Amino acid sequence: MRTPVVMTLLVACATPATPATSGPGAYRLEERGTLSLPGAMDVWGEGDVAVLAGGLNPATDVLVADVSDPDAPRMLSTIGGLGQVRDVHLEDDVLYVASDCNCRPGTPEMEAWDHVGVRIYDLSDPAAPGLLATIGPPTESVHNLHVANGFLYATSFLEGPGGSVVIVDVSDPRAPAVVGRWSPPAGVVHDQTAVDDRLYVAHMDGFSVVDIADPAAPRTLQTVSLRPLAGPGGLPALHNAWPLRDPRYVATSEERVGGPMTLWDLDRAAPVARFPEADDPNCVHNVQIVGDRLYAAWYLDGVRVFDVADPSAPTLLDAVDTFPGPTPEPPDPPPGADGPDPSTMPIIRGAWGTWIDDGRVLVGDTDRGLVVLTESGG
Repeated sequence: MRTPVVMTLLVACATPATPATSGPGAYRLEERGTLSLPGAMDVWGEGDVAVLAGGLNPATDVLVADVSDPDAPRMLSTIGGLGQVRDVHLEDDVLYVASDCNCRPGTPEMEAWDHVGVRIYDLSDPAAPGLLATIGPPTESVHNLHVANGFLYATSFLEGPGGSVVIVDVSDPRAPAVVGRWSPPAGVVHDQTAVDDRLYVAHMDGFSVVDIADPAAPRTLQTVSLRPLAGPGGLPALHNAWPLRDPRYVATSEERVGGPMTLWDLDRAAPVARFPEADDPNCVHNVQIVGDRLYAAWYLDGVRVFDVADPSAPTLLDAVDTFPGPTPEPPDPPPGADGPDPSTMPIIRGAWGTWIDDGRVLVGDTDRGLVVLTESGG
């Protein structure tokens, strides 16, 4: 394994190579079936079972589905009463659900919150999820989570000025135990991906690679920080990070108007490829790597699949636009609202996240719910 170098570098958003679009080829991505859940967010699965986060749906916080027939996904069960669920993860018949208060300490919303950030369910019978355990304070509101090798990595905005990634031993899912924490050097934690003994954390103005060989003592190996952007707002919004097959390279997404997918060379701490052109008004939300393919959930533009065998020359293989109808107008901010400049905020509708298995690409779509795509050829 390559020995990482500990460094913190500032990287300007220079213009690297833009991926070429492939000509007629063998790979095809095709939309098959859907299962309606307005307001849905992320999706995960295992075998023929898919789990969809209810997000902004007023009644359903988690939907469990059978996707064995791509043309006719079938609901098996639902879970409600959990608050805003943005992220879910299914591993070895155990379901991990992140509950996000989406509020600030000391507000009435926070006071009314039940202070449970993660719930763990037995999903050995997908038609009857059984609660195994809950994780509360200080991990009382969780935005995103990831599970790997018996550990849960949970993004909590409420821990410290930039939030933290809380590391939980879930080798016994009935008795989760917090063993460690990692906080960003700058920015605010947003999402993380654990692969082998590395954790890749996006923290809005950059991303970090963290050694988690000992999860109780996470150690920062490298941080890449983006310089402020030109124009209104001026802040980048790095959303997630995922390593390629060769861990020298990392793919990231940026959740802002025109936010691109970027491929980074960690040895140079510099981008080697970016998609799309800067004048695209929509943005990528999540990227996920399986083998040499990158799957990108692109909000209003649907799902795009790239061949990234050569990170410096990725190829767009195919795309499916999952969003129905014309592009909506961005909402006006409420009077007196604080936060990011509204001109930099994307329209958060359409393809939110993906999960890939056995030729199926499952999409969590904010308007349509669960959308099942299939791959062929290639």
